[in-house]
Amino acid sequence: MSSDLLGQLFTDGPVHTFFVNLALALMVLAVGIWVLELSGRTVSWRGIVPNHVTWGSRSIALVAVCAALYIAGRPLQLQLIPGIGGLNPSFALAPVLVALFGLPAAVGVTFSMPIGDAISGALTLGSLAGCLGHTFVTWTVYKFCTDASLRTPRSWAGLYAGIVIGPLLHLIVVPGWLDFTHVLPPAVAWGGVTLSIGVNQIVIPAIVAPVLLYALYPRVAQAGLYWRDTTGPVRTGRLAELRRSAPARPEPTPPAVTVRARTPVAATDRPVVFEVEDLWLAYPTAEHPSLRGVDMNVRAGEFIGITGPSGAGKSTLLACMQGLVPRAVTAETTGSVRVFGHDVIAAPLGAEGHRIGLVLQDAEAQIVGMTVAEDLAFGPENYGIDPAEIRSRRTEVLEMVGLAGMADRDTFALSGGQKQRLAIASVLMLRPDVLLLDEPTSELDPMGKAEVFEVVTRLRREAGTTIVMVEHELDRLAALADRLVVMSEGRIVAAGTPGELLADVELFLRTGGERPPAAAELQWRLRSAGWSFAGEPCLTVPSVVGRIRDLAGDVA
Repeated sequence: MSSDLLGQLFTDGPVHTFFVNLALALMVLAVGIWVLELSGRTVSWRGIVPNHVTWGSRSIALVAVCAALYIAGRPLQLQLIPGIGGLNPSFALAPVLVALFGLPAAVGVTFSMPIGDAISGALTLGSLAGCLGHTFVTWTVYKFCTDASLRTPRSWAGLYAGIVIGPLLHLIVVPGWLDFTHVLPPAVAWGGVTLSIGVNQIVIPAIVAPVLLYALYPRVAQAGLYWRDTTGPVRTGRLAELRRSAPARPEPTPPAVTVRARTPVAATDRPVVFEVEDLWLAYPTAEHPSLRGVDMNVRAGEFIGITGPSGAGKSTLLACMQGLVPRAVTAETTGSVRVFGHDVIAAPLGAEGHRIGLVLQDAEAQIVGMTVAEDLAFGPENYGIDPAEIRSRRTEVLEMVGLAGMADRDTFALSGGQKQRLAIASVLMLRPDVLLLDEPTSELDPMGKAEVFEVVTRLRREAGTTIVMVEHELDRLAALADRLVVMSEGRIVAAGTPGELLADVELFLRTGGERPPAAAELQWRLRSAGWSFAGEPCLTVPSVVGRIRDLAGDVA
């Protein structure tokens, strides 16, 4: 029976006619899909609803980048059937790009074929047919893959539904069009072409796509580019549901030893810059709240160090303080984040942008200019600052971050530490009142880390800048901070001066966070062995050794 159906498909007959007509109908459907999506609507289980995609500069850039990647990969092909096709591993990029970047990636990948053919002068009706067939390759992943992290069976099922269903429709469209226009005989169109599409866009992506997603998703999500974290309606009521299922908030554990608190540089009579009150936050696809009842304030001129294990909510807290949530980063929140008296969660995006500078851990994500001078001018030019003033500020900030005389250097030629210092300098060009640093040394070598901490130290001591820094280098952070905040599972589990917190080394061991400085751990072990240390713990090994000598002299 199956051979009879294949025979009818490869020759004139009812099966052949059905599939050709189905291919033409799918092409019409593809056109309808793009008309709907580009008009701001999409199909869901609830009917026709808004797709919540904003076609700004970032979306357009993603379209261009995804199209370029897909075009660049097309020549990488092992030819098997002359004139028809072969093995092309780059086809695995389609579901990966769409799963990570959503509709902009789907547009870029889908229309890359006519774009590439137009550039090469080979644009034909067949190119447009391939484009319409690609609609299903990308659009089904866009609709079915709800979680690119692949953490749950449901996320795997969604990815593979997109990988299988879309190409099955694609392998009807393209052979049907080739058959309908008599470009190829039916046997070749429905035999060779179908086989080529099935291998390249089902088999290869099914193997390669999960590997690429495992490698790329954490970095994309960390950079705030994962589309389901930045696009879509806030799911009102989801956070309340997650809060009900969250475990009770534990009482903060006091330090094991009471010590004299160091007087912070920012006196209590200075104005409050940040005031975070009972802040809860859940991302659209999260299984647990990322922030759970966070309360914190920062006064002008104060240096706050935030530490804790990965996934504790540190970067999310900084995104809230910058005002990126919920407009640039979609999430449901309760509570408030007030900056200079204004609630940045309720305010328009960027309302206090010039007063709050954010430096990300990946400096290259912030560098936009080809030269140092171009990069430093980007922010001020967008705020309409006079060119003469920009040049004056450039000289000042380059001196401040230790890059004096490097205005004409190409940004791609800078070292990792220099790029991170340039990212700090680009933020300082707007003369912000507050500097937020999100793990700025995490991807640097020891020399690069030292360079960045040197800049932060200078800002701290000479400029008196208000700084909130998320950092894993706890020994260096403790030497600079007025207060340390320890986070775990979206909560602040301890806060106090470095001396207060480092007196209780077990605090860091309990939270699974950073290993405390060697000096604090040595002092804690000596105290556990019966040694008596009065006052605030020492933060360096030489100071501990000196105190031991003093104690030994007292005993003698």
